[in-house]
Formats: sequence, structure tokens, C-alpha cells
Amino acid sequence: AETGDGGFVLYADADRDRGISERDLVEGQGELRILPMAAQHVVNNVVSEYPRQVLFRCRGGTADLSVTTATLIENAVHPDGSANGPALKTRQIDGNANGLFSDPKDLLQIDVNHDGRFDPFQETFPFRPVTEVRGQRWFVKADQFGKRLELLSATATGRVRAVTQARSERDLITEMIVTLSGEDGSVYSLTGVNAETDLPVGRYAASVLFVAFKPEGTDSTWEFTFSRDREVSAKDWMDVTEGSSVEFDPIGPLVMNAEVERTTRGGEGSLSIQPQLFTGSGLLINQCEVDGSTYGSGPQCHVSLSNADGPPLVQSSSGFA
Repeated sequence: AETGDGGFVLYADADRDRGISERDLVEGQGELRILPMAAQHVVNNVVSEYPRQVLFRCRGGTADLSVTTATLIENAVHPDGSANGPALKTRQIDGNANGLFSDPKDLLQIDVNHDGRFDPFQETFPFRPVTEVRGQRWFVKADQFGKRLELLSATATGRVRAVTQARSERDLITEMIVTLSGEDGSVYSLTGVNAETDLPVGRYAASVLFVAFKPEGTDSTWEFTFSRDREVSAKDWMDVTEGSSVEFDPIGPLVMNAEVERTTRGGEGSLSIQPQLFTGSGLLINQCEVDGSTYGSGPQCHVSLSNADGPPLVQSSSGFA
């Protein structure tokens, strides 16, 4: 909310409790606010956090709020792991303010001439699996949280293409982003329907999927986000060999599960039901929005458990978030 002096009042759900209260007020004055907000990674219900500084800016007299990750990741890297010669100074920039550093909109800066500065034109590159630097092709092997970065001479590669069958004349996919994780922890993204890219030889599995649909006869856009919440199963790995061309469908076929948990307290038992929707590549849905609707007001899944001839014993709903 804007204030009369050209500043603004900002509340941010930094603790991720899906609510806004007075404790969520971001302190500060003027056009800028900076807030510590960790990026999170969840596997098998274990949450890992990575500290970030998030910068908010609201220009006086406008309703536009800009957000960026103020945290930058810097490393000193020896190409091909060789300790001969000076290391290359590198910097990773989060280009889409999601707290991660390996998306197609992110940037990689490399101090190629060792002058201690990053030239915004000659030494700044889009984050790609294979990057050409002054005529030399390098594999960029990095995790998404900025904990690891390697530059290796690009030799053996294979091609990977994300081809989904989840299309019809009635429903149009307007946007799709698939993140692939390598067995060595490196992360790469494919943006667009039928997107393809060259990858270093190795094994890969889908780890995050964002897809947007526009159903026939409506201007509404349905957006779904899926992510991996458990270890990769054997069937979900893809083998990329030298010169190979691998196609995979990151969406279908979809699988619906219901996780039922029984608890006993005070001599009385109760059941809880958690609906779970998985993609064919083993990713669990965690967000569903229609035209940007917020959690709790958007689409939900309703589940009930009952005897064959009786009323429901227990009911549950989920907004998939």
C-alpha cells in the first residue's frame, strides 16, 4: 500500500505460513525494502534452506512493485578442474527473483580477461548447459542453489527434447518450463513446448515442471507447478549418451493417489486424507492457479472416505499448495 509521502507499506509472508499479519511487516522507508527470505528445497519432507536477500522497490506515485534477489553467488573456478594457471572469477545472478541460479533467465558472468571486473556485454552469458566463451564451448555444471559451479570443456553431448502429448484441439499449452537434474547434481532448464537442448553425457530426471493451459472457449489461464518430493525412481532416469537424441513427456500420464493417515489420541482414532497428483515423470503437484488466484480461493480437490452404503467417514480438501 502506498503512503502519502511517496513511500509504501509492505507485508511479505517470509515465514511461509500462508497468512499475513503485523509480524510480516517489512521495515523501512522510501522506495526500497530488503528482506531476508530463504530459498527452500524439500525432499522426503526434509526442508533445506538457503539464505537470500530479497529487494523490493515501489516507485512513488505508481502501483508497480519490483522484486529482485540481491544475493549474488561468486566463485573462483579452474576450468576442467586443473589447478594450472589463475582461476576464473565467476558470478551467478538470479534473473527471475525465485532464489535459484540455474534458470534460463539467470545470468553467468565470467572474468575471462582476469581484470577483476565483469564486462556487462563481453563477459555476461545466459545460463545454459553449454556456453561458448571466446570460441571455446564449456559445459556449465552447477546446482540450482549456488553451492557448486564447474566449467568443463564441452566434448561428449547428447540432445534432450521435452515433447508432451497433453495437448488437444480444446486445450492449448501456452507455457512450459521443465527443470532437469543430473545424477551429479547439475541442473538445467528447458523453456517452451517441444523445447530441446544439448546436455553433457549422463543420467537426468525431471525435478520441476511449470505448465500453463488455456482451455477452449475461455480467456482463463490455468497454471500448474509440480516438483519432486522424493528420491528419483529407476524408471524416471533418462540416459543421455554421446550423439543420442532423447525425447520425454514431462506431463503424462497423470496419476492420482490419496495418502491416508490414521492417528489415535485420547482413545479415539481419526483419519486424514491427503490427495496427491503426480505427473508421469514422478513430480507432485504443489500449486494450481487460475488467472493468478491465491491459495484457498483457487481450484481444490475434495476427497471423502465412506463405507459402501453409509455417509462419509471423513472428508478432506486440498488446494495442491
